[in-house]
Amino acid sequence: MARILVADDARVMRMLLRTWLERLNHVVVEAKNGTEVLGLLRDAATTAPPFELAFCDVHMPGLTGLQVLDALRGDQRLGQTPIVLVTTLGHEVDIERGMQRGAAAYLTKPVDFNALVEVLQRFVKVDRHGRSTKT
Repeated sequence: MARILVADDARVMRMLLRTWLERLNHVVVEAKNGTEVLGLLRDAATTAPPFELAFCDVHMPGLTGLQVLDALRGDQRLGQTPIVLVTTLGHEVDIERGMQRGAAAYLTKPVDFNALVEVLQRFVKVDRHGRSTKT
């Protein structure tokens, strides 16, 4: 089972991603804002099991997803987890801005399940359906 961080200030979005990921046998940890994301990544870098992937909303209170990426670039031990930006901003310029700041991938809301599976296949050990192949 992959340990995956899901960060979004919208409870419904966290629940949707959690439901899909848990059905695919992944372990999900949630965060409501960018500050929580950095705290969880710091904990994972020192004591907790590491995250294999993180989904992070761009627009959150406190630190935004882009600000999280900026903070990760400055700290090598935190920058090991691929960050997938999830946002309503689907314009090419927005995607490019996120990728330039270090995002591993970009999903546009409403998130499509098949797009989520494609991201999982790129970054986590999964079968062709997105199910974890780790036990």
